[in-house]
Amino acid sequence: AVICEAFSCAETRTGSRMRDGALFRHVSLNLLLPNAKRIASTIGMGDRERDSDTRVPGALRQLQPMLDALASTQEQQGRLLEGALESGVVNNVGFERAGDRRGGRASSRQLAALVNAFARARVWDQALFHRVSQSVRALRPHQVPAQDIAAIVNAFARASTRLNSTFRDGALFLHMSRIAQAKQPSEFRARDIANIVNALARVGVWDEALFRKLSTVVRGMSEEQVPLRDAARIVCAFTLAQQRQGSRLREGSLFRYISRLCLSVLDRQTTGGGRGDVDQNSSSSHLSGADIAALAQAYTNACIWDERLFRALSAAVRRLDKTSLEPRVIARLVSAFAQVETRHGSRLRDGALFMYMGSIVKGLDPRILALQPQIAA
Repeated sequence: AVICEAFSCAETRTGSRMRDGALFRHVSLNLLLPNAKRIASTIGMGDRERDSDTRVPGALRQLQPMLDALASTQEQQGRLLEGALESGVVNNVGFERAGDRRGGRASSRQLAALVNAFARARVWDQALFHRVSQSVRALRPHQVPAQDIAAIVNAFARASTRLNSTFRDGALFLHMSRIAQAKQPSEFRARDIANIVNALARVGVWDEALFRKLSTVVRGMSEEQVPLRDAARIVCAFTLAQQRQGSRLREGSLFRYISRLCLSVLDRQTTGGGRGDVDQNSSSSHLSGADIAALAQAYTNACIWDERLFRALSAAVRRLDKTSLEPRVIARLVSAFAQVETRHGSRLRDGALFMYMGSIVKGLDPRILALQPQIAA
């Protein structure tokens, strides 16, 4: 898991030309999943499938006793993962030192890291995903923290919804949905909720009871627990969940609550008197043009025309340093505000924002726009 995570990060960084499919294929062929025999008997696999899943390649057969000994001791697994953390390799899935030593958690973290690394690197090994799915479904609810549920369903959703994909694993999504239902509200982060709802909605798992529970969890969070970028993710996820045909899910109270949280954050930034006066521990001290653009676009896609929120977003973005606004962010902002202003009955007029954005675009190098014609359009 650590190796694949490191190589997937190296391959997907901006400007990277590195592609190492051979490494991912080698890992897939030689992967030793924990407790494979017990998992196989649990889900009723045939002998032939069981043998193929637990077979150890010849080059690794001599290492099997050592691997079994390591796998049998959670504390030793925790030490291995701590070493990866201290080296700075694992950072995207969120390994936790204390949590990895509790029963079963190391396995769920490793499985989440593994499938996310393959998904990030766009290595769609369906056999590997099926094997990981079997391992995940053998875990008990208390062995899979909310962060791992989000990581696993997101990776499997990407594998299922990619172009021309034939991969389907409804059993995994239903199992993850049941585990999420059993979690306490304090176990969720805003980003976990957004990723879970988004992934389940994309693959067509319409568990409205779970969606309502997660909506209630969000409405119990404070503004410090819901950064603007995560607020945008939540709005997008629940919009997708409730706009499907035949949906009975209506979460207007959630959208209004997110609006109030965002307005509070934006108002505190506006009245802070400048960036130096903003509390560095609050979410308002980390506002960026990308966060504001994501939130504006999320509300326009949801057809929620909260003009007070859009005015606050406009004021916030005009306070940012012009050099921090990339062309893609500018395009998303002007597109979102144009949709709000031109809708029927709109009273929002924000010429100051468009003039501010225009002044930034005039100062851009034409060659930058030439390389991104869609943004220029």
